Amino acid sequence: MSVPYAGSPLTSLLQLPQWLQHGAPPIVAAPLQIFVIVVLAVLARVAARKVIDRAVQRMIDKPPTSPLRRAPRQVEGSRGQVRERRRQRAQAIAGVLRSAATIAITSVAVVMVLGQLAINVAPIIASAGIVGLAFGFGAQSLVSDFLAGLFMLMEDQYGVGDWVDISGTGGTVEEVGLRVTKLRDLDGAVWYVRNGQVLKLGNYSQDWARAVLEVPFGYDQDAEAGSKAMEQAAWSLWDDPEWRDKVIDSPQVWGMTALSRDEVTIRVSVNTPPTDRWDVGRELRRRIKAALAQQDVDVKVPSAGG
Repeated sequence: MSVPYAGSPLTSLLQLPQWLQHGAPPIVAAPLQIFVIVVLAVLARVAARKVIDRAVQRMIDKPPTSPLRRAPRQVEGSRGQVRERRRQRAQAIAGVLRSAATIAITSVAVVMVLGQLAINVAPIIASAGIVGLAFGFGAQSLVSDFLAGLFMLMEDQYGVGDWVDISGTGGTVEEVGLRVTKLRDLDGAVWYVRNGQVLKLGNYSQDWARAVLEVPFGYDQDAEAGSKAMEQAAWSLWDDPEWRDKVIDSPQVWGMTALSRDEVTIRVSVNTPPTDRWDVGRELRRRIKAALAQQDVDVKVPSAGG
């Protein structure tokens, strides 16, 4: 890592008073100046940590928003989960920032101390710059993964426990690191994805989810009666006290969403908390099947050749 140049803000912060540089006896000036440099470096590090901690606390205390308008108890639970998730993310970012501040302040202090000991620091600074440049060229992928992981944490793109799809690989996030994200898919396989290679990501666990069901009807069936049966089934799920906390918005029947030579397709959707979309989808299918059977409406079955 290259050392900050002499005119950087950190150097100005650790700059000694003029009277101490020129007014003290030589035998006293150097040790006293080194002592002052160390003290100022410690104070600068403490101040940087306080600033970072205050910013982190503001990030944690920011009131979360929630789409769960129907179930107050679940709203409070969601807010607690959001706060805990935000706390973990903020602490991870704060750890990186504290380390960076410590390295920067320590580097400036060491260079200034070496200068007080009459050691020529120019070769050291030049060597550090060359090493930093060589490291940057030789570890471009590592730096890319690290920066991508840092931005993922800052932007809260996903967290442990989320169900995500990364470039066609779907699974539950088990670990989020600054370099690698670990996923476990439905078959139990663990996938290690480099953060720098994540170009497209879908998160199914943020804020809310949607259970969507599309039902095809042949032209020999009464699609209007089928649509009404689907709507009744969805609203029966909404009115069921056992499912009240898992259906967070009124069901919507979107009508005919597709029209082909052999069939029409009708879509119904229900908004749910992220972790309940599969349970709600299964129950919605069961109720729609029963409602269609009651109305004597058959679902279009694909032919053997199609």
